[in-house]
Amino acid sequence: MILKILFKKIYFFLIYTLVIIPILLILIFLRVFLRFNIIELETRAIGHFSLPVEIFLCEIFKKKVDDKKFYIWFPNRKISNYFLYKKWSELIFIGPRIIFEKIFYLSNKFNFLGKLFLSEYRHWPKNDNWQTVDIHNILENSKPRILFSSSEEQLGQKFLETINFKKNKYICFFSRTSDYRSVMSNSLGNEPPSIRNSSIYTQLKGIENICKKDFAAIRMSKYDLNNPLNSKNPRIYDYAYSDHKSDFLDIYLLFNCSYMISTMSGIDLVPKINRKKVLLINYVDIPALYQLNYTPILLPKKIIDRNSKKFLSYKEVFKKNLMHAHITKEYLNNLGYDYVDNSENEIFNAINEMHDHIINKNILKNFDLNDKFWTLYEKYYFKQRPKNTFISKDFLIRNKD
Repeated sequence: MILKILFKKIYFFLIYTLVIIPILLILIFLRVFLRFNIIELETRAIGHFSLPVEIFLCEIFKKKVDDKKFYIWFPNRKISNYFLYKKWSELIFIGPRIIFEKIFYLSNKFNFLGKLFLSEYRHWPKNDNWQTVDIHNILENSKPRILFSSSEEQLGQKFLETINFKKNKYICFFSRTSDYRSVMSNSLGNEPPSIRNSSIYTQLKGIENICKKDFAAIRMSKYDLNNPLNSKNPRIYDYAYSDHKSDFLDIYLLFNCSYMISTMSGIDLVPKINRKKVLLINYVDIPALYQLNYTPILLPKKIIDRNSKKFLSYKEVFKKNLMHAHITKEYLNNLGYDYVDNSENEIFNAINEMHDHIINKNILKNFDLNDKFWTLYEKYYFKQRPKNTFISKDFLIRNKD
């Protein structure tokens, strides 16, 4: 075992010495004549692979970052969506991963290399305002960089005709489950129950209601195993269990929906590339609220005291930091608390608010309870409230205590 580890170390040392170091020296020399930077294209996860890239390309186009530099991107070993990879490759230069990945990691390790090779792309491990945060308000002042070809458009329209739906006359909805992480990590068992997870079925009452208003709905998911909707409503299509699923449709359907209902996952960043808005329900990642964009309405979960059976105020929740993306049910229970998903009626009312806002152009207005929520958030997390994001009005009124 020790010899195996030693051999592995020697092997990687030789790789760096014989291959990477000469290439690095050549790139340093070329850097004198050609201004270029290296960027990781995080193809392994759809969220990191979608809106952040869009925002950076728009920043280049609007000259918010240096548009005179030549940017070399490299993909991860895993590509979560090959169609999206194809569309980005039409707009950016993608170099060989085996070379530029090593240079990228060395540049993150050594400052002098970082100054030479790293770009202004705000990589998430190092930046609170990482590339998914629209710090320049660039999205509302620019058009989507991705365009569908006529043949791609025909293919998407053909599928919608097959299920009797119309472009921009349907919504997409999604719910994150524990299957997501277990499949992503190729583990044998499910991840420990996270408070990010919730049932898709609590959305159905609100979805059914929208489908009475000359709209249709498409349930999106890639990792929700053994959990079909079993809905007989012809206006609701369970794409997650469709035989027509493809990387192309994964992107096309999200791009062309009227809006999306989601529970905070990378998938809900895809429609934002096309400036489509998202209703977030069962939301828990309170520390990251400041990062939101194109999220007009938000419906947070609640925390309950297991002994007294009383709900905690959001002031208490924020003060104790009981709601964030990586917290588990077990951790909460050990503290004497539990989370409570949004009820069917809370989701129903939030969906109605979203539909009125997007389709009927109902303007969302601030009021005392909404302002109080965001004032508490700013006090305890020292971050500015997101622009044009409101807590569901009905939810606040019914839970004002």
